[in-house]
This record gives sequence, structure tokens and C-alpha cells, in this order.
Amino acid sequence: MDELEFRRAVYADPQSDDPRIKEAAQRDPKKMSFLQELKQLDADLKQASKVEVPEDLASKLIWQGTLSDFEAHKRKSRMHLALAASVAFVVGISFTVWQQQRHTIDFSHEALAHMYHSEIPPGASASTVSLSDINAKLATFGGTLLSDLGTVKAANYCHLDNVRSLHLILDTAQGLVSVFVLPQMDNGSFEPAFADSQFSGEKLPISKANVLVVGEKGKDISTVKQQVQQRMVFSA
Repeated sequence: MDELEFRRAVYADPQSDDPRIKEAAQRDPKKMSFLQELKQLDADLKQASKVEVPEDLASKLIWQGTLSDFEAHKRKSRMHLALAASVAFVVGISFTVWQQQRHTIDFSHEALAHMYHSEIPPGASASTVSLSDINAKLATFGGTLLSDLGTVKAANYCHLDNVRSLHLILDTAQGLVSVFVLPQMDNGSFEPAFADSQFSGEKLPISKANVLVVGEKGKDISTVKQQVQQRMVFSA
């Protein structure tokens, strides 16, 4: 279960017994914290909707005066309950918006950070990943590579801030160039062009997916960008 699917499921029912939700939360501390926060909010909303009436209220009202006082108190209680429900609703909506804003992820930055930990697997230097192997993994993102991109030394799944992505490493005349393929998502942001002290990259204008090309800073990666944009297509 990816990040977006997990959050939608938890927003819909924080108390769900879906084993996929429990498994995802157990594997990821961030997901577990998010689930616990929504469970607590759900419990607070339920508590806010409960207005306890003391057992001796009727006796006290009769002792103090008339039945009309009791009716007036009941009307006031209903008003308080409606007000509490309205406040709880506003708090819930505000919490949801705050959560969505807080969890917006800059995937351009994540891709740059990943470059410092990525490497070609041992034994791969003398081999090339086949087009069929690349397409087998690319298919999980609804994509297809129409023809070779050149020498591809690695094609592995990776995670950019818990979002499952495909990482291709190409051996080019400009050195190693990385291509990251990510699914479409609502809580992600991408810079058209980005860089740090060692690497630079761009987000390609490809529909139905997010594709980033990253190489060493100062190197010309325009050929790789053009090939990827022309040969990598997505149907869903």
C-alpha cells in the first residue's frame, strides 16, 4: 500500500481493521504516527458529540421550579450539542488540510539526496539491463520503453520518502545519468530544474507519470532527456 492509498484509507476510517493498513503502519513509523493521530482525533470527535445528563437533573429542576425550566434546559443542551459538533467538524477539516500541507514532499530534493546513496550493483559493470527487464518493472507504473536508451547498468525499485519509484542508471558519454520514474500523486511537488553542489536534474514534461533525469553538475544530459521523452510512454 503506497503513501497516498494509505492516507486515503485512514482518512476514510481511522478505526478500520484492514490488515493492509495495520501492516503498512507497522512497517513505517511515520504511517503509524499518522494513524494514531487520526485515531485520537476520531475519539475526540466521538467524545465531543456526547453530552452527559446527570441522573438527578430532573429532580433538581422540579425542586427549583417549573417544568418549563427543564424544557428550556433541554433546548439549550441541544444547542450546545450542535455547537460542539460544528466545532468538531471545523477542527477535523482544519486538521486534514494541515496534514496534507505538512506532508507535501519535494521529490526533486529527494532525488538529489538519493544520488549520494545509489550505486551500480556488484557485477553489473560488465553487463547491461535488457529492454524486456526494464519494461517488466516499468509496467508497474503503466509505462513502456519503446526502444533502448543505450547502456543501462541498473534498473531497480527504490523509495523516495516512502514512495515506490523506479531508478535507472545509464552509462553515457557524459558519465552516469539517473532516470527516476514516480507515479502521479497529490502530495508531491517537483521543480522543473533543480541542483545541488554535485548533481543537477530536470523533470520531463511526460504525462501520466513523473520522470526525473539527474546527472553530474555541469554535464550535458540533454541527449538522455530527449531519448527518454521520445521513447518512454505511459498509458495509465
